[in-house]
Amino acid sequence: MGQGYGYVCSKCGHEYQVDTGIGMLFPQVYRNTIKEIAEGKHGQKRKDLYKKIPFLAVDAEAYYYECEDCGYWSVEEGLDLYKPKNTEKIRKQQFGEKTVEEWGEVPYVMNYELKHDYILVDKYDHRCPKCCGQMKKRNKTVISCPKCGTKNRPVKDVLWD
Repeated sequence: MGQGYGYVCSKCGHEYQVDTGIGMLFPQVYRNTIKEIAEGKHGQKRKDLYKKIPFLAVDAEAYYYECEDCGYWSVEEGLDLYKPKNTEKIRKQQFGEKTVEEWGEVPYVMNYELKHDYILVDKYDHRCPKCCGQMKKRNKTVISCPKCGTKNRPVKDVLWD
């Protein structure tokens, strides 16, 4: 289940929401993200890692990122890449009626599995689309209004999916 916060700007009245985590469509989001990596949409290095590492996994969960330079924020997939600690264990893992080996791929990998069964091999470099500054993952609840920039606190908690 994803979580989020709803905001109403205290200056301009703009309503906005920040949703992070995963929802029921996570397996589809995960497959699409792996496909993008395999096609090179996230760089040649990552495409090469996909070809080289059996059962390469990606952090496809959505997180809140904020630019260290200009304060711009967005919600993006983590996109860090991981290799299995034990390829044979992953190969025998059951997904529905088939094993990973029978599927020919890992249909999706949850965040807790990344922490226990995988090793980080490539950290994604999140860059600000406005100033090219470094975007950092944050756990903030006071967030700038996307229209006027006023800092606001959430007015409601949101659980989605």
